[in-house]
Amino acid sequence: MSSQADAIRLENVTTSGHVADWPALRLFNQYRLLVLIALTAVYYLAGDNPTVGGRNNTLFEITHFAYFVATFGFVFLIHRQQPSAQVQFFLQSYLDMLFVGLLVYASEGVNGGLAPLMLMNLMLMTQMTGLRHALLFAAIGSTVLLGEELYAQLMHGEEATNFEVTALLGALLFAIAWVMTVPLRHLTERQLTQATASRVGLSVKQISQLNEEIVRELDSGVVVLDEAHHV
Repeated sequence: MSSQADAIRLENVTTSGHVADWPALRLFNQYRLLVLIALTAVYYLAGDNPTVGGRNNTLFEITHFAYFVATFGFVFLIHRQQPSAQVQFFLQSYLDMLFVGLLVYASEGVNGGLAPLMLMNLMLMTQMTGLRHALLFAAIGSTVLLGEELYAQLMHGEEATNFEVTALLGALLFAIAWVMTVPLRHLTERQLTQATASRVGLSVKQISQLNEEIVRELDSGVVVLDEAHHV
């Protein structure tokens, strides 16, 4: 019975999970906007030695601008609440991975320092979906990183790539997708169940104590009746 219950809980996690809603999408979009502002500052304040966009500054600028436009477009769509929150969540997630992949390529690939953005985005995505979609996002993110490294090898040679780091990032993406959806949510559910049981037990105990106090405060006595039912 225990194994069957565990299987049912795992199935619930893989199929249902958390659901994207409008407040969550607004927070996600605010994070996206902050990242873009930070990238703007880093890129334009670096001068002649850019920290980001070192491989292809033109591609970086175009992608960065397009990402800004898409982010403000998300603000408009979230405000209108059309299409649905789920549709917007998947649209934003796919575009995030595409834009981050292009920014990573334009910034010396996985060695350039922007690849962790893919990990952070996935952490946020997993809070609004279940295990199956989280693993899908991990697979897409890994493919994007691998694809940009393969393209870099084709265009710039082997010295411009680092497949060991790419493989590590891919493994981390899948690890994050699993940890953030299965063990973490099971732990949260267990804590909520224990807290609820504790509150219920405390309420029953308080009611019992209250009943005892009421009984003690009541005046007790014996009433004697005769055959005519007179006191």
